[in-house]
Amino acid sequence: MSETDSMHRRSVRTATVAAMAVAVIVGGAAPALADPAEPTNYESRVTDVDPYTPYVEIAVGGGDSFLTVAVAPEHTVEVRGYFHEPYLKVDADGSVWVNLNSPAHYINHNRYGTGGTPTNASADAEPDWEEVGSNGRYAWHDHRTHWMSPDLPPTVGGTRAEIVFPWNLPIVVDGVETTVSGQLLWYPSANPVGPIMLGLVGLAPLAFLRRRRVFPVAIAAAVAGMFALLAATGEYLATPAPGRGLPVTPIVPALVIVAAVLAIGLDRSPLRAWAAVLIASFGLILYTTQSLATLTAPILPSSLPVPLERACVAIAAWVGMATAVLAALGLWGATRTNADTRPDDIAVG
Repeated sequence: MSETDSMHRRSVRTATVAAMAVAVIVGGAAPALADPAEPTNYESRVTDVDPYTPYVEIAVGGGDSFLTVAVAPEHTVEVRGYFHEPYLKVDADGSVWVNLNSPAHYINHNRYGTGGTPTNASADAEPDWEEVGSNGRYAWHDHRTHWMSPDLPPTVGGTRAEIVFPWNLPIVVDGVETTVSGQLLWYPSANPVGPIMLGLVGLAPLAFLRRRRVFPVAIAAAVAGMFALLAATGEYLATPAPGRGLPVTPIVPALVIVAAVLAIGLDRSPLRAWAAVLIASFGLILYTTQSLATLTAPILPSSLPVPLERACVAIAAWVGMATAVLAALGLWGATRTNADTRPDDIAVG
């Protein structure tokens, strides 16, 4: 087998591995929930519980994404649906039940309630209870607490926070009819210049860049992957525990770190090392493309401080773009070097 054929086969293998890794990254980018909490301009909040009870906590999570209920042991709660039908209940032993014949059960499957309802679901149907939890806590999309359109409400759009509408949630606590009141607020977008400029610090390892050296580029990608993983983990932890699925969101940054570390280990094999860096940069670009709203949205579903969350995304964005360019140039240079180094070019002593 000639050196040219061998190099061609190595290139094909490298490209195949890169394509498979990108496919895994893209597949891993699917959200854990059908409609997870995302950066937003909206915030829904509880303002009153009448009559007040210390045994039930009702709160909104993820800005305006999830309504959560937590019930103390030995107490009961029933949540009414959109037609005042029994929708959700928490028994005294902490078991949580949802009524499969409630229209709300199906309407709440996605943020905008577009899934439709089966024929058995109606306000007059006999409840068909299914257990969905056992610790007295539950989280769900409740369309009474958020704006039901991707378009802006006609009453907002200025430069200050505004109330979109007040809302009410009817519940029954220990047999007592209770009303949870709240309001939905809209906030103007934030200026992204600060976090974008701060994100430039992620390029610091590239100050040690030398011709055809993979190491500083891979280090930059690994560090950016760690910041992205921190941000993604903060997003995941901000989702109310009863509403969490598998921790899929952090998978992309984790794969970025793996690819970058692999590139460091392959430093003596430039073609493979640059291919690994290119995979890492694709992961960073994919993550930041999906997270750009973090830079401008005033309400972030994250357990991290807002400035840190934004800085993490900005660092990942800058490093992703820079390492993609450098990796492409490095691959081109490594391919040319391999093409120029043939058996008949090597002197034999």
